[in-house]
Amino acid sequence: MATPGSEPTESDSLESGKVEEVVEEPVYRRESFAALRRNNVAPRQLHVVTLNAWCLPQPWPIGSTDRVHRLSKIGEYMIEELYDIVGLQELWSYHDFVKLSEQCSSVYPYFHYFHSGFTGSGVCVFSRHPIVSTLTSRYSLNGFAHHIHRGDWFGGKVVGLTEVEIDGDLLTGDLNMEPCDLGFRMILSHAKLFDAWRMSHEVENDEADGGELLKYRGIAKGGTCDRPDNCYTKRALKVTDESKRIDYILFKSGRCNVKLEECEITLNQIPGEEREMNYSDHVGLRARFTIDDRFRHERSVNTWEPNRPLLIEAIGIVSGGERRARTDRIFFLILAAICLILILGSLFFEVFPMGFAVLRFALTVLGVFFVWQGLIGLTLERKALKAAKQAMQQILNN
Repeated sequence: MATPGSEPTESDSLESGKVEEVVEEPVYRRESFAALRRNNVAPRQLHVVTLNAWCLPQPWPIGSTDRVHRLSKIGEYMIEELYDIVGLQELWSYHDFVKLSEQCSSVYPYFHYFHSGFTGSGVCVFSRHPIVSTLTSRYSLNGFAHHIHRGDWFGGKVVGLTEVEIDGDLLTGDLNMEPCDLGFRMILSHAKLFDAWRMSHEVENDEADGGELLKYRGIAKGGTCDRPDNCYTKRALKVTDESKRIDYILFKSGRCNVKLEECEITLNQIPGEEREMNYSDHVGLRARFTIDDRFRHERSVNTWEPNRPLLIEAIGIVSGGERRARTDRIFFLILAAICLILILGSLFFEVFPMGFAVLRFALTVLGVFFVWQGLIGLTLERKALKAAKQAMQQILNN
């Protein structure tokens, strides 16, 4: 049952005095799900929430507006609502994570931050139940260093796994995919997961394709980003309600039956503020489940979209990415050759020696970058795409 910097056990918790603290605050007392399974007790409730916190610790206009105040309010909300598991994204500063964990330690004694990349992954988990183990899986395709405006390469996108004593599987977070996107449909189909929002709310036009995005957008459809009722949404996006649903809570049963009771939007506007202010540029999503060890409810296999057509479509897209990577590789090497020709050509001009020296230096820097991107960066991308395609082909063949 690991936590950052220590490995407490249940017996350690008893010796360290946590029982006395629980007696003073009975509302915090929760038996582990493993103990509940051993004792074969009645079903227990599991409360989960996820939020893209939008906490980039940089000066305006790069950084996140009202970051410190919003983060404090997020901590107050977490303490007040007493969730079992809290998943946060875009908490880029580890210092912010430490502050939040200290603020909420009386309620959430177990927490983990997934370190990755240059700035950090921004992904972390807070739990009221012991975290048994963790695993960080970094994306093999993570953008390029010169795409500074996107930040993927610097952040080092990851999928973080925390194992808690619950017989079920939960996937939460900002997936940056809408319900009709191929990637999201593949996640549901291949992993046999259920979309909590979709299961608790009627969704019209379920078979809409990518050209009919409006059928999936809007506050009424569970939009979590670019909402017109959010003070951080760009003014142009507030004219019409085309908010996107890209934050999810996905689940499936393990040895125990995991039953969804409700799933709703939360963490929208901060109450009691002098001016209108939201917790983030996204809203949060919360869900309540019942965990029952006494039986497992099996669902029909027809619940999920067939996996084979999705894999075939995805393989075609990845193959196109491979071709583009090869073309881009040639393009960057040609640019490097042009830089070399210009550098050699400038040696024959003796006028403005200082100006030509600066020009040669700039061309050298560009040439080195073009060579690195052509020979290394795009080769890594092409191999990552090839590995992904082969993995999907293997699944398809089986």
